[in-house]
Amino acid sequence: MAKVQVLLPVYNCERFLTDTLRSLLEQDYQDFEILALDDGSSDRSGDILQEMAKLHPKIKLIKNQQNRGIIFCRNHLFDLATSEYLAIADADDIYHPNRLSKQVKVMDIENGLAACSTAYKFTDSDIKVYPPESSSEIAAYLTLVNVFANPCAMIRRSVLEVTGLRFEKEFAGAADFLFWYKLSQFGNLKNIPEVLFSYRQHPGQESRVNNSRQRKNHLKAVQKFLAQWSVEVDNQTLADLIWPEEAHLNDLRKVSALVNKVSNKLKAADTENSREIEKIWDIRLRSLCRRFGWQGFKAYIMERGINSATKGKKFGLSFFCLV
Repeated sequence: MAKVQVLLPVYNCERFLTDTLRSLLEQDYQDFEILALDDGSSDRSGDILQEMAKLHPKIKLIKNQQNRGIIFCRNHLFDLATSEYLAIADADDIYHPNRLSKQVKVMDIENGLAACSTAYKFTDSDIKVYPPESSSEIAAYLTLVNVFANPCAMIRRSVLEVTGLRFEKEFAGAADFLFWYKLSQFGNLKNIPEVLFSYRQHPGQESRVNNSRQRKNHLKAVQKFLAQWSVEVDNQTLADLIWPEEAHLNDLRKVSALVNKVSNKLKAADTENSREIEKIWDIRLRSLCRRFGWQGFKAYIMERGINSATKGKKFGLSFFCLV
């Protein structure tokens, strides 16, 4: 069994930090240490870390003299780490006791695995999220949306050394999305179909504080992927596909045309990877069009054609919302 280093950036998390640290310290896998980086916290987070480090030798405390931001901290922890298995953690989430042991077992068995993450639940509800499990499906989804939970990922450090991959500051808010997409191009990713951490939602999160920046950089990342296929698209059309709950009926033709253009490019490539991406983008479009019933179906077939609409064992008449 390999030693694990848990990489824990901390900034102004005094409300949740003690519970997070306890959940990590109570892991049933014993060969690990926590590299806890205090990013110039102005609340009691630094004091809590110092107090816990005195009681628990597994906690190795590092401190930034000033706040440098989450991307700097994640990359700095990558640079400081020496173990082969690196477990990302967030200072406000709760980790189940067998998180590390389950992930280490998977990483040990599957040598070609660059990283694994897990299913999760929300701390304030019973909702559980089970992302796609297979590497090919994860990689395909990562051209559009993030299906790889950053706060519970375990990475093989040797892959980072070979690729030199790091989180990119210019994509702040969506840097994890771009990072996992790039990593999926170098090695396999896997989601363990077990709930191994509880995700906490609160007003101070990046996704809430800087929502507009996160969306802007998410769109920029997807447009970067599309540039590989020589596909240009305006932000609104792309946003309608990524966040379909906000789309309007009069936008459907544009979104359908985008997916058709991507589909044609991928068909020309005709690889297993391109076929998987085409399938995921088409499923995403079908899901959007179904929200608008017959009018959505009409918008779909005007761009994608009737043959595409009836293709696949899960579709056919169900596309019409009749069954």
